[in-house]
Amino acid sequence: MTYTEGLVGWVDVGSRDTAKARSFYEQLFGWESEDLPTDVGVPYTLFRLDGAIVAGMAPLPPDMQAGGAPSTWNSYALMSDIDAVAARVHLDIGLGHHHPHALDRGTARDVTAVDGVLPDRQPRA
Repeated sequence: MTYTEGLVGWVDVGSRDTAKARSFYEQLFGWESEDLPTDVGVPYTLFRLDGAIVAGMAPLPPDMQAGGAPSTWNSYALMSDIDAVAARVHLDIGLGHHHPHALDRGTARDVTAVDGVLPDRQPRA
């Protein structure tokens, strides 16, 4: 896969109400949706436009919903070496990061940035 380091390579929404969100985005953008099974028991939704995958959606975790968190769009920056970037953020800036988690197409890690969270991804080679 060819990509530009640091380019936003994926977006998804964590939704409080996935049924309403699905209907909203399908009507607004003409997206089609497909639910994929996950290991955590709730589906991950892929949105497509003209057959191309454009975004994803998952329900907000119960603890976030209970805490009143709003539905939130996430953007993921592409990285060739996600561990090196996380170490650099931790050492150079002094911010925390979460452990990486495997995805179907690579690895993801959330890095706590000055103004919130910087989700990033390392695509599979």
